[in-house]
Amino acid sequence: MKSFSFSRDAFRFVILTAPVVWALLFCPSATARPISSDEPVGAADEAKDAAPDEPVIEGLAEPDQKTPPALKDESDALDPTNKESLAWYMAGQKAMKQGELQEAANAFKKAAEADPKSAVPVRAQAMVLFRMGNVEQGLATAKKAMQLDPNDYETRLELAVLFGTNNRFGDSMALLDEALESTTLKPQSFDFVHVHQVRAAVLLEMRNLAAAADSYEVILKSLERPEDFNLTDREHKTLLKSRLTSYEVTGRILLEAGRVPKAIEAFEALSRTEKDAPGEHNLLLARAYFQQDKLPVCEENLNRYFETGRRSSESLLLLRDLYEATSRSDSLTTRLAELSKDASDVAAVKMFEGQILLDQGKNSEAAEVYQSVLDTSGEADAYLGAGASRNCKPRSGRPDRDDQSSRAISNYDCRVGSDDHQHHNR
Repeated sequence: MKSFSFSRDAFRFVILTAPVVWALLFCPSATARPISSDEPVGAADEAKDAAPDEPVIEGLAEPDQKTPPALKDESDALDPTNKESLAWYMAGQKAMKQGELQEAANAFKKAAEADPKSAVPVRAQAMVLFRMGNVEQGLATAKKAMQLDPNDYETRLELAVLFGTNNRFGDSMALLDEALESTTLKPQSFDFVHVHQVRAAVLLEMRNLAAAADSYEVILKSLERPEDFNLTDREHKTLLKSRLTSYEVTGRILLEAGRVPKAIEAFEALSRTEKDAPGEHNLLLARAYFQQDKLPVCEENLNRYFETGRRSSESLLLLRDLYEATSRSDSLTTRLAELSKDASDVAAVKMFEGQILLDQGKNSEAAEVYQSVLDTSGEADAYLGAGASRNCKPRSGRPDRDDQSSRAISNYDCRVGSDDHQHHNR
């Protein structure tokens, strides 16, 4: 298998992706205030204040983020002979629909007092308290609900999101593991997918990419086969639209975790949704196929990506590795010259071409390339390249694949300037 790893880019992707999810998990009440200091929180788990209606990264909020999710009606699970509890519970549901949260909380409390062995009204009361921003009382009520019903995955999920927004990731994971063990959580349900969505986000925050990939495999299956999870059309579209459960992010996580076949499945699906128009997904596919030693299809996708006019550093590095793997290094600069003609950033391609020429010891040709960059764009790094190409010999070792042109020049012993100038400085 070919090794093509962008370790810095992958790490940056994870640390930028993880915080976004808390803005996407439609739990505005949970971010209304930090968890009480009375709760045991480690020094490294201090809660961060967050505006409830503002996503961590602007532009990635869900369309209905400001609207709290409807409270599930569980009246069928109540004792039908307990008329008082049932009546108060239905009064709470009615108050919720009318947006009267305090009245709903009071009604659910009275329903729980009328039927102290039922977890249903206690769970409902806890959810309302969270939506009111009453975190401390909500926590106490939620714990009582979980004691009454060990298989209560919904309260555990709600608390997991609450703990996640307050950086208590260990507590959040413990609750999510309990939720997945619940006998009432059906694997063929949207709730099952949602638990994995939250689990993946928590694990990304904990930098546990491998474990997060397990949940992303479930997410990928739900995207590809929504009928297996009894998803409604709206639920399926929500998963597709949400950045954290999109084909692109799902594929990226799976690729960085080494789940290459699954990553390809995600990227191919993304290509279909883009109606096979060239785009970023072609570069992602090229990376994945390169790791599988499927070089022809890798090159095909890389060329499709280049049709967009984009020439990212990742794509140029992959092109270099591809040409080396197919014993075509001598023709790489020719290909780079072709790519510079219709590139959106000609200077970037030229700078990369100059670096390749320096790597190959073709200093005079590199100097011409750097000079052309200076003549057309005045790129500052081109001055360094031009100077390095005048009289350089490669040092041992190859430039790091994450280095830019100016950094790669440091891999050469160079004497820039006249002999008299060098003699003067001795």
